[in-house]
This record gives sequence, structure tokens and C-alpha cells, in this order.
Amino acid sequence: MTIVALSMIAWAGLAAARKTGLVAEFSPGEMALATSLLVIVSGLALFVEILRPGRYTRERSGGIRRRPRRRPDPQVNLGPVPDIEAQGGERGPGRDGDHAEARDIEQTLEISQLLSTILSSMTEGLVILDGAGKTVVMNDTFRRFLDLSDEPDVMDLDFQSLLGKIAHRGDLGPGDPTIAAETFFAQLREVAQNQQPAFEWDLPDGRACLVSGDIMADGGLLATFTEITEQRNTLRVMSQARDAAERGNRAKTEFLTRMSHELQTPLNSIIGFAGMLRDEALGPIGVEEYRGFANDIGASGQVLLSRINAVLDVARLEAGTLKLTEAIIDPSAVLEAAIADARPGVAASGIGFHHFIAPDLPALRADEARLRQILDHLLDNALKFSQTGGEITVRALTDPFEGIAIHVSDQGIGMTDEQVSGAFEPFGQADTALNRQYEGTGLGLALVKGLVDLHGGRITIASVPDRGTTITVILPPERMVLDL
Repeated sequence: MTIVALSMIAWAGLAAARKTGLVAEFSPGEMALATSLLVIVSGLALFVEILRPGRYTRERSGGIRRRPRRRPDPQVNLGPVPDIEAQGGERGPGRDGDHAEARDIEQTLEISQLLSTILSSMTEGLVILDGAGKTVVMNDTFRRFLDLSDEPDVMDLDFQSLLGKIAHRGDLGPGDPTIAAETFFAQLREVAQNQQPAFEWDLPDGRACLVSGDIMADGGLLATFTEITEQRNTLRVMSQARDAAERGNRAKTEFLTRMSHELQTPLNSIIGFAGMLRDEALGPIGVEEYRGFANDIGASGQVLLSRINAVLDVARLEAGTLKLTEAIIDPSAVLEAAIADARPGVAASGIGFHHFIAPDLPALRADEARLRQILDHLLDNALKFSQTGGEITVRALTDPFEGIAIHVSDQGIGMTDEQVSGAFEPFGQADTALNRQYEGTGLGLALVKGLVDLHGGRITIASVPDRGTTITVILPPERMVLDL
């Protein structure tokens, strides 16, 4: 029983080391496997101790006595222990010790039955070899995996001979069976000696298992075989689904790109000719209303063109083909220009407009056109969702640790937490009805986030329904240019 106690102490020490962080955390599967292996190894050690030649012998009176080590006897007898008193025997000196030893043997047999049950119920195949390569243990899972359940003689073979037997069936792959068996066994030993990681074994019928091993103290080898057929099939299905989704996404991107270009060309012509009519470039129109119609055509064309460009940019972002054209820029000038262009529309809507740009705002390494695009979308959103009498505030601040922070706040309709979580999804809008109050394709914030991500920044939304929204864009300090 000493070996069992030592195994329990070893397991307690391993658990303590794991708890204190000296060893890595085990997964539940690894814990279960480690526990099973400790129990198995302890039981096998007890078996070896009991079955060692000359360890026990039956005396003439029917009792069982431990034979001294100096008189080995190859005879092993583990039959039932007779009841001495029932046979009329008398208890003499040493009889109590004989019965205590008999009880130890009975307990050992009970443990062996328990270990046999554990081996049979394991989901992993298990094979244990002694130092000479002889198979000591082979559980039912391993037998079933290789269809060896009806072949009782497999335990009489050394493991390499067993590998040769299954290699002739083609289970170790094509080629010479002898070479295949030797290669497999050599690979298993390398795994057990930590010279290479566990390897996958593919059988001709499509099944597969993960083979791992460990060297035992006596030079033997413990090998485990975990079937991974189902996991591999699941991964294959997931990979196929991912590939199909990626193909669909590429097809969508290519379609949007092609259609955007197809629409841009005639739309530019419409906008151009509308401008010529409005400006009477080739002579007077004659009817003043026509000038207003031409102006409306041009304005509508510009709105449509901006929507098409947004769709094209989002498609490029998803495809990873949108690139920045970076330069050293003055962010204050970009902010002032965006605010100046937005001011007339804000004023016409009866909305207050305030802004503050920190005087120490440093130069920035960024794409000026894309930064302006970010600001235009944020200001357009703030104006769109604000109501008459509200206010829009723009603030640009700098922090040497955070970078440049641009805040755009409004006192509009606000958003719920659920709406905030989906605000950056392409084509996402809180109001999806055809007669919705607020126009737009739902691409603005998705495009803004993509452009901010390209700059290595981040974007946040703080919003309260019916009270307003603040969107913050933070550009990292690495993009600030402080030595100009």
C-alpha cells in the first residue's frame, strides 16, 4: 500500500504546485487523464509487487505467508483464503499476522478489480509496455479502436510485433509494413521522450486519433490514443463554412466595387451638366425655375455620389484594400474647415453650434482626406439626430499619454445600450422602417470606425436616450509630431 500512498502524495503535491502557479493550469480533461494515470500506475505497481516470483506462498496448514526474499519461488497462488477455524485449525503464534497479510491480498485484489473497471471505461486507448517492449496493459478502448477485441493472443506479442500485425492490414498507411511499424514505434518513442509533440494517426477508414506517450521509471512506455475523428470533422465543417463565408464576402465586395464604379461615371455626368445648366454656361435658360431645378439635380447628385463613395469605402475596408495616404498635417486646420462647412446647415436647422480646439494641438501624421471624412460623418450624424433648439459641441484636446481626442456631442434623440452596441455595424440603423424619420444608409459610423482603426485609434460612444450622444475619436500619441 506504500506505493498508493506515495502516488496520493505526489498528486497532492502536483495539485498544490498548480494552485500556487508553479505549474500551468490543467484543463478538466487533463486533470481526469492525470488522475486515471496515477491510479493505473499505482495499481500496476501493486500488481508487480504481488505477482513477483516468490513474494507469497501457501503453507501446508492453509494459511498464506510472505516468503523470505532469500528463498524465491516462481509459484504464485492467489486463490481464496481458507477459514482456518472452520477447518478445525488452531491459532498459533503468527496466525494473526497471516490473516492480516491475507486481508492485504484481498484488498489488493479489490483494487485490481477497480483498476480493471477504470481501464475498461476510459475513453482513451491505453497501452503500457515494460522495459523490454512487452505489452503489460492494453485496455478495451484500444482493442476496439483497432478491431482487436476478438484476438486474445495480442497480449502475447511485443508491441512492435503488434504494430507489424496491424501494419499488414494497412492501418499504418501504404508502403512496406515492416518499415511502417518501425517508423510508428520510433515516432512514439520520440513523443514519449519529449523530442516531438503528440502526432495524429490517420486510419484508412477515415478515423483518426492523437497519439501521445511518456517514459516510465523502469524504462517502459505508456502510450495513450485519443480518438479525434469527431473533432476533426467539426473543424473541417467549420473551415468549409468559413471559406464559403469568405468567398461570399469577396463576391459582395467585388460586386459593390464594380457597381460603385458603374454608377459613379454617369452620376458625375449628371452633376456636371446640372451645374452647367444652373450657371447658364452656354447661354440663358430663359425660365428662372429651370435654374432651381438644375440646382436641385446637382445637389441630389452630390448626395447620391457621397452614398456610393461610402459603400465603396466600406467594401474596401472589409476587403482590406483601403490604404491611407499619410502626411504631416495640421489637425486644427482640418477641424476648422469641417466646422466651417457644417455651420450653415446647423444654423439653418435652428441648432446651436460651439467648438473648442486646444491651442497646443500638435501636428499629426495622418491621412488628411480620411480625417476630414471622419469629421464630416460625425458632424452629419450630430446634425441629423438633433432637434431645433438643441446644441452641437465639438472639442479637440490633447494628452501626451492618450493622444488627440476629438469629441462631438449633441442633444438629440440618443441611443439605448442595445443600439450603441450595434452602432458600428454596416447598414445598421435604429429605425429600419421605410418611412423612417432619419435618412441615411447606416454606413457612417461603420466607415468612421474603420478609418479610425486604420490610424491605430479608437472610438467610443456615450449616449442617453432623449438626452443626446457624445462620440469620441482618440488618435494615438504615436501619431503626434511634437518636434516641428
